[in-house]
Amino acid sequence: MLQVPRFMCYLSIPTFFMPMLVTGDNSLQLFLGWEGVGLASYLLIHFWFTRLQVDKAATKAMHVNRVGDFGLALGISGRFTLFQTVDSSTIFACASAPRNSWISRNMRLNAITLICILLLIGAAGKSAQIRSHTWSPDAMEGPTPVSASIHAATMVTVGVFMIARSYDCSVIHAMSDEQDMWKMGGLASSFPFTYAMMLMGSLSLIGFPFPTGFYSKDVILELAYTKYTISGNFAFWLGRYLAKV
Repeated sequence: MLQVPRFMCYLSIPTFFMPMLVTGDNSLQLFLGWEGVGLASYLLIHFWFTRLQVDKAATKAMHVNRVGDFGLALGISGRFTLFQTVDSSTIFACASAPRNSWISRNMRLNAITLICILLLIGAAGKSAQIRSHTWSPDAMEGPTPVSASIHAATMVTVGVFMIARSYDCSVIHAMSDEQDMWKMGGLASSFPFTYAMMLMGSLSLIGFPFPTGFYSKDVILELAYTKYTISGNFAFWLGRYLAKV
């Protein structure tokens, strides 16, 4: 019972910073909310601080997230350097205008492309994507509500939200601000890299063999089926039905 006030105090931190991040109309507010959510994650994972494994898990999560946060900070700095503002509406309005800005440092990189890559690094770190996913299992060291409601339901979606919030810098911008998905077919020859990434994500979502989606879903169903028990068969057919739905 002595731990309840501290737990409730830590749990209120993401409750404050998540709305700040989501409602932010500028890059600075988004970054403050982003860092606040990361701080809350560290404190909650480190809740049982007397255990050595918990201390290691919290430190690992903090270090991995710092890599993503560094990419986000560079992306925000790049946007400010290019557009001279942190206001999202102004940035999106300027991003849709044709520009030929290049950053040269022994190589030529389109400024918009470089900024998008940096923002993607930030999203990958916070959303526990490949190469930055190692901290996510360590979140289980925190109290159960933390693992379920904070990390699984909110933390991993922050990166997706930020990418969606920056939609003017990706495929939509390249298609002259066209936002109708039905008009985005046949773009493999024009955007081969984007097409490859979308294809990989789609294969993972449908549980195609070898991507992560297969090992996280279909292998579990296969193991449940091979138990040859009533509960195993029930779990198998229920999982198949839900996957189809």
